[in-house]
Amino acid sequence: MKRGSMTLVMTVLLGLWPADPVRAEIPAPNRRHAIAKIGEPATPPEFKHFDWVNPTAPKGGTLRLSGIGAFDSLNQHTIQGVSAPAISLIDATLMAPSPDEPAAAYGLVAEWMAYPDDFSYATFGLRASARFSDGTPITPEDVVFSLEEQKRASPAVAIYYRDITHVEKTGEREVTFRFARQGSRDLPYIVGLLTILPRHWWQGQDANGTPRDLTKSTLEPPIGAGPYRIKSVDRGRAIAYERIADWWGTDLPVNVGQYNFGELHVTMYRDDIPEFEALKTGDIDLKEEGSSKKWATGYVFPAVRDGLVKRVELETKTVASLQGFVFNLRRPKFTDARVRQAISLAYDFESALGLILYELLAGRPTFVGETPSILMALQMTSAPPPLEPGPTKPVIAELEALVFHMLQKKV
Repeated sequence: MKRGSMTLVMTVLLGLWPADPVRAEIPAPNRRHAIAKIGEPATPPEFKHFDWVNPTAPKGGTLRLSGIGAFDSLNQHTIQGVSAPAISLIDATLMAPSPDEPAAAYGLVAEWMAYPDDFSYATFGLRASARFSDGTPITPEDVVFSLEEQKRASPAVAIYYRDITHVEKTGEREVTFRFARQGSRDLPYIVGLLTILPRHWWQGQDANGTPRDLTKSTLEPPIGAGPYRIKSVDRGRAIAYERIADWWGTDLPVNVGQYNFGELHVTMYRDDIPEFEALKTGDIDLKEEGSSKKWATGYVFPAVRDGLVKRVELETKTVASLQGFVFNLRRPKFTDARVRQAISLAYDFESALGLILYELLAGRPTFVGETPSILMALQMTSAPPPLEPGPTKPVIAELEALVFHMLQKKV
């Protein structure tokens, strides 16, 4: 989750760094098992597994998933091409985020992390057991390479990590990131989400003797440090992953109860129509539905009636993403904030909720959660003071003539 200007030139004066405690071994009391952007991590250092997992879940079997469109690359770190779905399963990060917390991450490749009160740098201690799928141990050099090469391969990553001014090996299994600004708890956190890449593999050559390049798309299956490896690829159509039986991270608290399927198969479909038919015929096992109409009227096929396909609605406690109409302010008719406000008030949300959304949205979708939908129209430049709150129907009668008059004149 995935978010500034890009630093174009970074000058590193090697050997001129002032002596500081970062270069010394980090004392054990200052080492942290996790970091949270807000408050403290919910899970203590001695935790055995996350509360939301089943630690005794059986392992094995095959999960068949789907994707829309196609792919032409197995390299997710470059802007070239379209990477395969679920390709991140082959990789591992310094810290692993917990989806049960708003913004917290726990040690994965890194056994611990440390940072000062001013958040001016962050040091990570790598696990001795951490290794890539070819058995090569993960080293601080791999971490340094990962940051530098990913910034080179993707402008978005370069912007995301623009406040990292320097990264260096500061111990046998330690690496330290220095930041351009102080006082930001966000910087140690996002550094912890860095994907660790095998320097020795990416600096090598493929079967044809061509040097590998992280900035280029490729269909050569790369190696990583994650729980799965690529088993097979049908370019653009399908990809299969297999779980690494002796994965180094299997028994870590952050992974217990997860990555249980022996294989994951992802089949690509042109759009959601054949994808839905694949669910009906049993060709895929899971589908996240994004259509209110289809959810309300489409799931009446025999497999549902027979209990072979189950509809499950999961409650989410996060702020919902925006779903609605956005004014194009380049059109003269919408430049007057009063017009935008009037249209927002005239929109019959209650009828749309029933006729279009099938009563599946229980609130008014806005930028600010549970607040009335009128606020969405006021989150715009040059907006006049808010109208007095009250029923929308009388307001429609007062503003209807104004709205359509101004639209017809294309104000």
